[in-house]
Amino acid sequence: MQTLPPVQSPTLCGVFCCMYGMVGTVGQSFFFSVAYLWYSFIRFDLLRTRPNTVNMLGEKLRELREAKGLVQRQVAAELEVDTAYISKMESNEKPVSRQHLKKLSVLLGIAEDELLTLWLADKVYDVVKDEEVAIKAMHVAEDHVLKTKNKKRKS
Repeated sequence: MQTLPPVQSPTLCGVFCCMYGMVGTVGQSFFFSVAYLWYSFIRFDLLRTRPNTVNMLGEKLRELREAKGLVQRQVAAELEVDTAYISKMESNEKPVSRQHLKKLSVLLGIAEDELLTLWLADKVYDVVKDEEVAIKAMHVAEDHVLKTKNKKRKS
């Protein structure tokens, strides 16, 4: 029977192992495995059932619509889409189509650039949200965009 190596870093799971007398390498590793599986299932369930709460554009559209006193049905009619699409768009279950930004800006009384900025930010976030080097990658992209813009201005 193979003995698993002991876990090196002290964690809450390690504290529980010591409390319950599982100080041997197999007992401790088994407990860590069970704890990790439990965490993975809980995390998967939460991610699966909870909408993305970081989506900035959907939240902004709902806020602006409510401030204008409009109902989703009115916005849907203006965009020529289902009311369900507006609901899902505002709750971040469906992405906002770029083609709708101009009509939304006029209807909700906001600059199209502001909506476009949030639309792009949502796209970037969706790409990098699970990456460990997300911030670093965004800085590199920012530098590249600035260099490209500066070259175009000089030309």
